[in-house]
Order: sequence, then C-alpha cells, then structure tokens
Amino acid sequence: MDFMPSLPTLLAFSAASLLLALTPGPGMTLSIGRAMACRHGCSGIAV
Repeated sequence: MDFMPSLPTLLAFSAASLLLALTPGPGMTLSIGRAMACRHGCSGIAV
C-alpha cells in the first residue's frame, strides 16, 4: 500500500496546480480585457 505517488507524477501535479493558481479567473480576465480595450478608446463600451 504505497500512498505516495511517484516523483514524476508528483512534479506534474505540482506544476499543474501552480499553473491553475496563477491563471486569472473569468472575472479577472474580463476586467483585464476591458482595461486593455479602454486604452484603445472606450467610447463604445458601457460599464
């Protein structure tokens, strides 16, 4: 009964977890998109 995964599996899981933690969620992505659109003229965007 080996409860500890192998080293490659553990490293892959750790890398995927870190990537998911650093990736912004949909709300933050929308905010960043709106902020970037305002730089290029936000006359057509209603908040």
